[in-house]
Amino acid sequence: MSISEDSVQRIVIEILRNRPRLSFEELRDIVENVYGIYIDGLILRKIISNLIIDGTICKTPSMERKKLLLELCSQ
Repeated sequence: MSISEDSVQRIVIEILRNRPRLSFEELRDIVENVYGIYIDGLILRKIISNLIIDGTICKTPSMERKKLLLELCSQ
């Protein structure tokens, strides 16, 4: 089964709406384990990058976790 990038974008936004401040790895795990969508990490990074460029997703540093976390930007 092939899924479109638009569908993955909608899923990523839905996930971040319900569970803000996730690392890339956590987000990928949810996409794979909850939604059953196995997508190449580079393709998922490209989709997330496009959402960041569009201003839909923001990256925020977490000093406690020493990672950049993804969340929906406040509109």
